[in-house]
Amino acid sequence: MTTSYEMFQTLRQHWDEVGTEVERALREVLARFNPTDRSNRFVVGDATEWIIASALFSLGAVVLPEGPNQDGFDLNDLRDGLRGRLSVKSSYGGSSAFRISNGMGGAGRGLQDPTLFLSPRLGGLLFVDPEAHPELLANVRVTRDATVLGMKPLCSHRDANPDCFISALIPENPRTGKETPGRDVVKSIVQTTDGMYPMLEMLYSAAEAKSKGGSYLDSLRELAAMKESGILSADQFDEAVKVLLGEQNGG
Repeated sequence: MTTSYEMFQTLRQHWDEVGTEVERALREVLARFNPTDRSNRFVVGDATEWIIASALFSLGAVVLPEGPNQDGFDLNDLRDGLRGRLSVKSSYGGSSAFRISNGMGGAGRGLQDPTLFLSPRLGGLLFVDPEAHPELLANVRVTRDATVLGMKPLCSHRDANPDCFISALIPENPRTGKETPGRDVVKSIVQTTDGMYPMLEMLYSAAEAKSKGGSYLDSLRELAAMKESGILSADQFDEAVKVLLGEQNGG
């Protein structure tokens, strides 16, 4: 196993081999998930960790534990191997400070671990070891529910320590991502082939029909079938038809 600094140096020295894929994967994540949505922040952070872990694995810097009876491996072992030696923090906004830690009703541990920072504002990836770079600890601010580190001290650290920096095209958040994991998980559950969720599924069917621009007649037939099957009461059917007529007439 390598130390955190040696792990970073492996990534830095071989960036020309793996960097293009890392940058492309980060762009794809941001194109799909907008981290300004709080429900997506952990998703984007999680995906960033997996991308970095995959890059380091391809370079031999993160290895999977191998026991005498181990025929396969758990992918979580790979990320645990990364997390044990290197924390990954990303910020895809223009000038947002990095949130280092959160606590249960407090600010959390703060900057205690070797950390890899990614940001378009930094212009790449920056390695920080609080033991080797104690001057940064004075710049960590404690807020009510987190500890944060601003861009200015990190940029100064980058300029003073070129061996701790990888120049890269870290993407900015385009704010175009439309995917929401929670919504999509529920959608995959309720839209089952055995029809176990006829009521809950209505929302997703209605959204899909509207996005596909289904015809007025098709929508009316769907409502009639739902009334016939008992999914919609007579009153609900009448209200749905009124809404449909309003849309049809531009209301």
